[in-house]
Amino acid sequence: MYDPRTHAQRVIAKLAVNDDAENGLIGLALDPAFLRNHWVYLNRTVGWNHRLARFTLDGDSLRDE
Repeated sequence: MYDPRTHAQRVIAKLAVNDDAENGLIGLALDPAFLRNHWVYLNRTVGWNHRLARFTLDGDSLRDE
């Protein structure tokens, strides 16, 4: 996570991904109601399969849904 006020960066999650070739973290999106529900969607490669998963940003960490 990046704090624009202090320019500090923090790791908020460590997720397994296949980073071979053009795989890895493919995309990230915030839910339209993010300010209320804090949901974050990640599209990533696990093994040779693409996974879309929803997480909740909880303070300085991502909780798996």
